Amino acid sequence: MEVLDQVNEDEFTEGEMFETDQPLKRPSDFETPNGRKKIKMKQPTVEELNELNETQTLFNNNLFRLQIQELLAATKIKNKHKEKLTSWVDNFQLFLNTLPVHDAINISKFSKKSEDRPSRDQRFIKNITNQCRNNLHCDQDIPITLVRPDCMSTFGLFKIDSLPGPNLTINIQLTVPKKCFHVKDFLNNRYSVKKFFYLMYIAEHLKSNNICSSIKCAYYYENILLPYLIVVPNNSDKIFINIFVVPEQNYFKGQRFLPDVNNVRAPVFEQNLPLGEVENLVELPTPFYNAALGFDVTLTENNIFIQQTLSNLSNVQEGLKLIIVWMNQRMFNEGKGAFSNDIIIYIISYLVLKKKINKHMSSYQVFRNFLNFMNTTDLSQTSISICENISEEILQKFKNAFDIVIVDSTGFYNVAAFLNISVYKKMRTECQLAFSALDQDTLSSFSNLFLVKVPLYLQYDGIIDLKSENNYQSILKNIETTEKVAYLGNHTLLIMKYLQNYLKKGLNNRVLNIVPISPNHTTWDYGVHYKMTNQRLLFGIQLDPDCAFDILEFGPNLNDPKEKEFKEFWGKLASNRRFRDGTAKVVVHFDKNTIKGKREIIREIVNFIMIEKLKLNFKFYYDEFEEVLVNDKVDAWYPSGTNEETTVKIIRSSDELGRKIRALGMQLGITGIGGISDVYCYTDIFPPIPTSYHSGKSITSLKEQHIILKEKKLHAAPKYVKPIECAIHLEHSSKWPGELNALQKMKTLFYLEISKMLLTKYKITSSVKPSYMDVLYEGIVFRYTLYLSKEIALLKREKLGVLPKIIGALKGIQSQFPAYGISTCLAKRWIRAHLIDDYLFPDILINLLNAHQFLSHSLYNPAVSPQVAFLRFLKYITEVSWDLEPVVINFNNELTSDQISNLDSRMRTNRESFPPLFILTPYDNGDSIFTKKAPSKEVLVRLKVLANECLNVVQNILLQESLFSIKELFIPNTNGFNCILNLRSLTNPRKIERIIKYESDSKIHYREPCGDDKCLPVIDFDPIQMYLRDLRNTYGTFCVFFMILMEEII
Repeated sequence: MEVLDQVNEDEFTEGEMFETDQPLKRPSDFETPNGRKKIKMKQPTVEELNELNETQTLFNNNLFRLQIQELLAATKIKNKHKEKLTSWVDNFQLFLNTLPVHDAINISKFSKKSEDRPSRDQRFIKNITNQCRNNLHCDQDIPITLVRPDCMSTFGLFKIDSLPGPNLTINIQLTVPKKCFHVKDFLNNRYSVKKFFYLMYIAEHLKSNNICSSIKCAYYYENILLPYLIVVPNNSDKIFINIFVVPEQNYFKGQRFLPDVNNVRAPVFEQNLPLGEVENLVELPTPFYNAALGFDVTLTENNIFIQQTLSNLSNVQEGLKLIIVWMNQRMFNEGKGAFSNDIIIYIISYLVLKKKINKHMSSYQVFRNFLNFMNTTDLSQTSISICENISEEILQKFKNAFDIVIVDSTGFYNVAAFLNISVYKKMRTECQLAFSALDQDTLSSFSNLFLVKVPLYLQYDGIIDLKSENNYQSILKNIETTEKVAYLGNHTLLIMKYLQNYLKKGLNNRVLNIVPISPNHTTWDYGVHYKMTNQRLLFGIQLDPDCAFDILEFGPNLNDPKEKEFKEFWGKLASNRRFRDGTAKVVVHFDKNTIKGKREIIREIVNFIMIEKLKLNFKFYYDEFEEVLVNDKVDAWYPSGTNEETTVKIIRSSDELGRKIRALGMQLGITGIGGISDVYCYTDIFPPIPTSYHSGKSITSLKEQHIILKEKKLHAAPKYVKPIECAIHLEHSSKWPGELNALQKMKTLFYLEISKMLLTKYKITSSVKPSYMDVLYEGIVFRYTLYLSKEIALLKREKLGVLPKIIGALKGIQSQFPAYGISTCLAKRWIRAHLIDDYLFPDILINLLNAHQFLSHSLYNPAVSPQVAFLRFLKYITEVSWDLEPVVINFNNELTSDQISNLDSRMRTNRESFPPLFILTPYDNGDSIFTKKAPSKEVLVRLKVLANECLNVVQNILLQESLFSIKELFIPNTNGFNCILNLRSLTNPRKIERIIKYESDSKIHYREPCGDDKCLPVIDFDPIQMYLRDLRNTYGTFCVFFMILMEEII
């Protein structure tokens, strides 16, 4: 502990604490030059010194501490809600005291075949059970007795003052009297049936009372053995009361619920989990059924323990609140198999008991210690127990039955019994991200941790959606009886586990994790007939970037005992292969010749497993968006999918041509050749395809190895040829003239000299213009521009000085994260489809904004799938505060924290002097040179609205099973414009790049270039863009022009 932490404020006066050998003498009042008296400064208190010391030690900046304090204050439950809750609880207690008593009635009395006239109690009980009769099964004609509860108590986050607001959710526990149960009711689902009747007894009488506006039934974390009621008081819609019923403490012996005990000896769950004829059912343990009953049986004692442990630790309670806020944003504590709030409470209690958390720690330290514990402790290997006197034998029983073991204070209940191990692994990964975010001195660390909602569909590279109409009986037949008995009462957990294992078997090393997702919380209004059916199951897939797209799936060696199993699983896809090292293996080979094809391997494997092996109805959300990047109207001479194959060819040709230019032996040395075009960082949607160029008959003609336009008034435009732009950097020389016109003439002579030497030495055709030089090489047109240090004009510096460095850094991101290029192309395709062209939002800005997610890892691990990377880009657009903070793109961490914080401070104090969007990179001296002219505030607002709507549609498609088509997200809404110009289709040279293709559009075939091709085509000729440029130059002060790129609409 720090020295300051050990100081007791009561033992010292302020003067003694700061006493020195040479005390400073200062008059109590002294005058300033203007004659006014200064106020006497107070000495800092011990608390203030401790706070300062903690801030310097733990926080990267004081702002983070202030933000946490503000968050805790903002999430505090309002007193008016607490008062309303207190009033309602008092009324609820009065309601409980007036509940009528219903004497014992056997279930058989409810049968429709019964001819006896039902009594009042029978009619009441029959009424409350008809809605869910199909869910109630046990082995006996048990009597149902309904009397007032013995007592009522509260528990959970609100009880220990750790519930984050603004809404108030409280758990109420009703203790059911002994007379309602029998000591053997733990057997064969009898307890669960009686418990459900009791809940309906409470709900039915609440329904006739006027203290509730809503009564819903639900299952606790989707566990059908743990039903409860959700009640909304009539005095507030911000308060939610969860009502649980439990037996009296110690009524059932805790030993009965240990995981090696059998408590189901009859086929009471046969409709969900058929067992067939099992002779030794009594001998097989039922750990998950036991755990569900153990939750109820131990609830009272555990709540007392938690209250005693955490009630007086205000900082620990606030730290727990931070953890819950962080968890809520990531949605790990929802649904079946979730990392529940209960688990978090028990882990914090365990850390308090082990003195890893204490009352002297701040809420931040508690949060940090929790993350550190999750990072450093693998609970799948190491079990923990709050019960200190638990024997190693009992602990081993828990280990044998469950993946994760956290034993409660009684020693009879595993809090993590229903926790899915894949969810736990995902949780650990998120804790690692959060822990690293705490150590990053970035402006967005706090908001990324606690304020930004991270939807489930953004956390995974792909999502498998298994429809609720699937029948899993054929799957359950393949599972061992021992395992089926273990999961009695929780058959969905068993199905999830089987599907996860089967998917893992097929995807193998291609995935890091396969995580179950709960899209919805199962609730229904009391009084509405509800029948439990198969649930919709979703699985999120996290791909391994190193192995995901391998074309070979390696199996065992030939004659290995596992060879037969591998071949049975893969069927006709498996084959024997011998490798160069002499080994012979069984493998599955996926014949792919494009990078897009390699990404499709994941879909092929999932389809194989779900359709051929399991025969299930499903959808796989993974790469649907990529279809808008595939141009089926183009037939290249080489295999191509999205833009990668063409990009690789262009970069390879560019490197070869660059080496040839350097080898020319120019008088003035070339220090470097840098790419400027987007193709160099793999973000060009449709890069030019290398091909041979020939003049046509009606539009173009040939003149001295140059294809030129025939007429000034064209009826159609020739094929569009995009030049690949590069900058040539020359070594410094005093021979360059200082006058601008003379300098331009010298540059033109330099172009001419290069052009002449390329022709004589390499037979390479080129064309020189005053400001650049076009070179035709291997079917691609490269446009070279000289960059001299003497040319300091902003445009020259932006395009030729800074841009090559930016493009080089982005190329590095692409080499490290292959999803970057395609996801950026998707972002451009989407933005351009919504009438925002390069003039309103330049391409380079999209490149930089999308790079942000791959450089900042506080929200997610880098995406492997381009589709999810694109969706994360949209999420970032909706979340970033353009008007409050700069966008920091810190390539190679070259920007220091001081540089970033200084800029942020200047921007907050003088925002008007900065452009609407400010992007800080290490290469432009903090000038944000690419955003000085565009985008405007209006474009940024429109883009944010569009991104938000797009994400809402995607969420509805995934979670609400909307029938909306993905392609519709790329179709703009042209309503609301004052004027729409429809241009002639023949004047559009890029119409083959349209998203919506027409049957009338002819397919273009590209021939492979050969050595004899010497004709330079018509370059960068786009009449529609030229017309739009003229419109903006002429009428730009009166109106704003929007255009759908590659379309004929302005």
